Amino acid sequence: MKKLRISEEQKTAAKELANKVLDDIKPGEELIAFNGKLNRKTYIGFLGEIIYADYFGLPRPKFLPGSKDPGYDFIHDDIKVDVKTVEWAKYGYPNLILYPRDLEKDAEAYFLITVQRFTANLLGGISKEVFKTLAQKKDFGYGERYYVSSRQLVNEMGVY
Repeated sequence: MKKLRISEEQKTAAKELANKVLDDIKPGEELIAFNGKLNRKTYIGFLGEIIYADYFGLPRPKFLPGSKDPGYDFIHDDIKVDVKTVEWAKYGYPNLILYPRDLEKDAEAYFLITVQRFTANLLGGISKEVFKTLAQKKDFGYGERYYVSSRQLVNEMGVY
């Protein structure tokens, strides 16, 4: 695990991207999609992507109005990586949780980051192939998902 300080500039950039997404959504879609929490969830996602990009020296994410999600966030060392970001869990390390539809997308690997107020933890990554082998199914109260423990992730990009 790599612990990094989150800068105010990174937070501001993530908020700007999240607001652009919110501006591009038709009225009511955000309520259907995320129960009214689109902006926060989108902000946390972009913050993780910005932290990932900055740490690995990759271009930061951009938002293009009307664009479709390709199913991955970065091409890193010729691998399509989907960055998953969650706010810090109170008890231990979080699981890497994926929707069944995530496994149908083009990502070839997943990378888990947790964020707190001032700190990001890069917990590690896992290839889609290995994730499918290790994943368990569980309903966390919002439908069935696949998950692996963050302790099963490989530090940084060593997963590849």
